[in-house]
Parts: sequence; C-alpha cells; structure tokens
Amino acid sequence: MPSLIKKTINLTAFACIGFIAACASKPQLPDFKYTEEAISHARKSFRQSHKEILFLLMVDRNGKVVKSQIIDWKKDDLKRTNVEKFKRSTYNIEFKPAKDSEPDYRQLFYPMNVNSTFEWR
Repeated sequence: MPSLIKKTINLTAFACIGFIAACASKPQLPDFKYTEEAISHARKSFRQSHKEILFLLMVDRNGKVVKSQIIDWKKDDLKRTNVEKFKRSTYNIEFKPAKDSEPDYRQLFYPMNVNSTFEWR
C-alpha cells in the first residue's frame, strides 16, 4: 500500500511540474499602447459608422489575434453578454503575416459588423 501512495504522489508531483513548466514557457504579451486621444478618435469614427462593435486587437507575427479588448459597442443594438461572445470570436480572425520590418506584435482598432437579428420565414 505505501508503494501505491508513493507512486501517486510522484505522479502528482510530475504533473504539477509539467503544468508549471508549460505556464512558464508562454511569452508575456505586451500591454496595449494607445493614447487616450487615439482611442477617442477611434470611438468617434466608430460612432459615425454603421459598425456595431469596436475592438482593439493585438496580432502576432503569424497574423493570429493573441489579445482582444472591447473598446465600444452600439448599446441600443447589443447586450454586453453578446458582445463578449463576439470578442471570443475575434481570436479566430487571421491577418497577413508580419513583414520583417514590422514589430512582433501589431495593434489595431477593429470595427466589426455582427448579425444580431434574424428573420423568421
């Protein structure tokens, strides 16, 4: 019986070490770097558009979205819970890979149209 307990403890310790190593190996993403003036300008342009949600996205060198933040949305049309669902979908958006002269992480404002209504037939 003590042998079984020792094996269980060893397996648990091994799993914990593997989990810690996997977490430690992930690169830290930089913070978004935009001035309040740039955000204010993006919001103003967004409000004048027909788009429904405005995101701030961070894209890696491969063109994958690695960070997403909601900046604004048309509150008359969408509920916060739905906006959060669309935020999760921004991680499926892919952009062109970065050129050699571009930084490792690109940031951009991304206004999005969503189909939040449907028609019964």
